[in-house]
Amino acid sequence: MFRSLWEIMPVLALVVGASVQANEIAQRGESMQQAQSMEQMCGIPEGENCCMARGCSNGNGFVVEVDFLWWRAENVGFSFAYEQKDPTYLTNTALPLINHNNGSVIRLDSMWKPGFRVGAGWNSWYDRWDFFCDYTWYQNHSAKTRTVAPNVNVLVGYFPQWPVFPDLLLAFAEGLPIAAFQRVHGSWKIQFNCVDAELGRAYYITKQFSLRPHWGARGAWINQRFTDNFNLPQPAPVLIAELDFYGENNWWGAGPRLGVWGDLNLGYGFSIVGKTSVSLLYGQTKTKYCNDFREFFSTEFIDAVRFHDQFWQLVPNLQIFFGLEWGGGMHCDQVWFGIDAGWEANCWWNQYNIPAVLFGSTAPGPTNASQPLTMEGLTVNAHLDF
Repeated sequence: MFRSLWEIMPVLALVVGASVQANEIAQRGESMQQAQSMEQMCGIPEGENCCMARGCSNGNGFVVEVDFLWWRAENVGFSFAYEQKDPTYLTNTALPLINHNNGSVIRLDSMWKPGFRVGAGWNSWYDRWDFFCDYTWYQNHSAKTRTVAPNVNVLVGYFPQWPVFPDLLLAFAEGLPIAAFQRVHGSWKIQFNCVDAELGRAYYITKQFSLRPHWGARGAWINQRFTDNFNLPQPAPVLIAELDFYGENNWWGAGPRLGVWGDLNLGYGFSIVGKTSVSLLYGQTKTKYCNDFREFFSTEFIDAVRFHDQFWQLVPNLQIFFGLEWGGGMHCDQVWFGIDAGWEANCWWNQYNIPAVLFGSTAPGPTNASQPLTMEGLTVNAHLDF
């Protein structure tokens, strides 16, 4: 029995070796067929990138990026003053005095300020995925000052919206000495910090068009300061000579982020680039409200209203970029350098949560938290793959 086994062992080894070799040949043929189909679809040979939309021919290595930002920013929730231009009055049997307003709301103008973004990542061979993270810093400051000439009509001039003054005509009828102001100054400061970490995979879907879907996480810190000052009341025996407002809206949050990049090759190294991402960040909001006023013939400010609020909320975020890119290989395509420039827009919802206050009231009014913070402008990016 053992002798017969020893006699058939070479035959069994030959059969097993032949089956393994046949299996390897079949797998190699299947891989060649897949490579040929990819080459037909993408126009890129298997020996180069196999539909892998990366700059370097070796396909893996480090990536570094630097962005210059020239953005404008605005928060439309902060309209800090109302200018009364031509008040008129009507007599009515039910309401002896009715104030018909003729004026306009005063808002801050958006200012252009620089910022930056830096990032680094790694292109891996593992299913050709890449890992990338970046940090964005941006800061802006807007201010406006308006004045009107002295007027015998005490209702011509500027009225604050933080706090909201009562009807001044009724106030005078009740003997409350308040008048419009001749001068107003408002300001807004923002400091924005954002950190992203993502996994992505860039690949060609046609000969000239590639996509890079990505997913990951985003964390952000947004601090805002709002101030206004009203002084020089219209000539009248008034009680309030100067009024100050100071408000804060500070928020931080973190959450998932999804997005996709698109690249359309135009030839000679040029391409059209589009990027978009959406995020849902859950975090904490802290607000502060302070009102001070100074009486006539006095140098001391008196605290009128001071309160703060703190709560948690979900904040959506949308980011869009569209522009033109140029890139080329160096050192036998072992290093890739590219630069792109275009328009970028960022929208952060629920970024004004300071409630309105009626001057002299005990409790503040409800908040209007849906007001967004927007930042948009020119983004110039330089990236290096090596």
